[in-house]
Amino acid sequence: MRFKDKYFPYPVIRPYHEDFTASTFDIELTQETKENDLIIDVKFNLNNDNIVKEIKLNNLHYVIHLEESETMYRHAHITTLDNSQIRVSLDLIRHEIEVTPFIVASNDIKDFKSSDLSAIYNDITIDYDKNNIIGIGSPMRIDVVKENDDIQSVGSIFMVVPSENIKNIFELSLEKERVVIKVSEEAYVLYNNLSKSYRMTKSDNNVILLTLMVLPSFVETLNILKTDTKSYENYKWFHALIKAFENKGINIMAEFDKADFDSYKYAQIIFDNIIHESINQLKLLSMLEG
Repeated sequence: MRFKDKYFPYPVIRPYHEDFTASTFDIELTQETKENDLIIDVKFNLNNDNIVKEIKLNNLHYVIHLEESETMYRHAHITTLDNSQIRVSLDLIRHEIEVTPFIVASNDIKDFKSSDLSAIYNDITIDYDKNNIIGIGSPMRIDVVKENDDIQSVGSIFMVVPSENIKNIFELSLEKERVVIKVSEEAYVLYNNLSKSYRMTKSDNNVILLTLMVLPSFVETLNILKTDTKSYENYKWFHALIKAFENKGINIMAEFDKADFDSYKYAQIIFDNIIHESINQLKLLSMLEG
């Protein structure tokens, strides 16, 4: 939801000072997962006394707009409290939620005053109609890690991309957002078509792709982290990986310090029975072809 450059015919508080010269509006977020819910605690920060007064009079309210493009999940949470809590079922979301705060009129407001209005509003009567947006905060993102699905959580940190410089040997790159698996353009087209088909049909053959593409990349990622953990601690995917092991009762950071650390063993722990399942799927495919 993008409102950064939207034009409004009345003054609006925004992340940059334009209509209001000193007023600010933003939020602080904390989140945790409990059972099958994502719990989001929101604290609203607003320093305009006139607007705060209108909120207390129920003429204005806060709105938190939640959106995830991947699942098309959208929800508007409405409150007049400075602190609020939102619960979202993990069944409705996958990887990332965008959170955008607004201030919206609950009723018509006539002849609104504020000491820090821009000079362009001098001698102009400010009226807000019901449902007008009068405040927009900076959007924030929440990364979602589902504790009940370690394979999906780990699998989501990897991204397969095509590279014209790759022919037969795939390459691994640990980047800020994802662990990138670079493949040839021909291999990518095949991989992408199979992946989409398996997701749409919920086919068990998806475990074969995970075994071929993600599992060996995960093994190598663990080898890299064993030798140099510190360089990747602030990477977006790092904590999802650590959390997946915690859900298995494993302190992987402590395991990295051991001389006999076996990355292949620990990769299999996260991916459970995936190699065995892949062999069974290949067996079924060969029987169908026969």
